[in-house]
Amino acid sequence: MCPGGYPIQESQNWQAGFLPGVYQGTYIDTNATQIENKLLKIVQRRPETRHLLLACSAVNRLDVTGLEMLFRLNRNLDHLGVTFSLSEVKASVMEQLDATNLKQVLTGNVFFTTDQGMRALEWDVEHRSRQTSLPLDDPVQ
Repeated sequence: MCPGGYPIQESQNWQAGFLPGVYQGTYIDTNATQIENKLLKIVQRRPETRHLLLACSAVNRLDVTGLEMLFRLNRNLDHLGVTFSLSEVKASVMEQLDATNLKQVLTGNVFFTTDQGMRALEWDVEHRSRQTSLPLDDPVQ
């Protein structure tokens, strides 16, 4: 979602990027490996990617396979230099996450809303690009 609450139509609207339609369902189960593979392929095709935000608004529960996939995805994205965040996690799913240490090892954050997450990640991308584009002081005068 972008400011104003309407759906983002193109990834150019956010520097952090938005990839609609990767997965829609209420239960992450045996499809977990397919979801993971698809997300990793997308990130590998876009080497400039710095963040992946998984909107979980439609997910009502996870099975062990789904939880394992989230751990693996977090680790694999970290190896690629990409932070992994979640948004709109329902209470039932949050209870499942709380029973593990995923939130502690997650390279990103758990955001209350997708809009909040996109804004925070957008800020991070902009802030980092400004830091790298600033001229360095010449230590030798």
